[in-house]
Amino acid sequence: HAGTWFYHCHVNTVLHFEMGLYGLLIVDPPEGFGCPYKGATRHRYDVEKSWVMDDIDPRWHHLAKDAGLCGDDAGLNNFKPKYFMVNGASRSATSTMLGAPTKISAVDGQRVLIRLLNASYSVLGVKIHNLESELISVDGHALAAADRPWSSAKIIKPGEEMFLPSAARHDLWINTAGKVGHHTVEFKYYDWVTKKVHNNGVPGTTFHEGKLETQISVSSRPPV
Repeated sequence: HAGTWFYHCHVNTVLHFEMGLYGLLIVDPPEGFGCPYKGATRHRYDVEKSWVMDDIDPRWHHLAKDAGLCGDDAGLNNFKPKYFMVNGASRSATSTMLGAPTKISAVDGQRVLIRLLNASYSVLGVKIHNLESELISVDGHALAAADRPWSSAKIIKPGEEMFLPSAARHDLWINTAGKVGHHTVEFKYYDWVTKKVHNNGVPGTTFHEGKLETQISVSSRPPV
């Protein structure tokens, strides 16, 4: 059925997933683009964007492709990422370059659908400033669909942090009416064990801190 899906390698998944053997799969309903799920009415959208978040521990990328496959101790229980990305853009890019593959541009009054995939091995925190959003789907299943009367969309308040575990997909719907301006979006990558942002406060690791930002820019509608 229609939704945001995720495929990945199922052979030595722990290592191959880290190597980037995965992808985002979008299934549109019969209504096509602009309708997030079958029969959607209020949640139709004009602008669509996907954000895929990932992290990399460079030590793992020196391992053989079959490392740990037969139960040997290859160190796959010790994940220490140094690089953090959204849609392939990392902190090594300038903020302008980071904005190119991640920035969302809309016109006042347009409705935006954001498909998020946490393809990292971290708990992902996402915070959108100054814009209210609605969580309308989780892991490919609509929360607000007519055939699911037991569930409903969840309101995410401006500045409220939303958390995604590894492999989770969340669809956010935003109405930009009256929200002209540049709105900052924060991504934070939290360590599963310490619950802290990776490399935060560690001397000499500022460049590798698990934080990234992008923007949702809403421009004024041109006069008629």
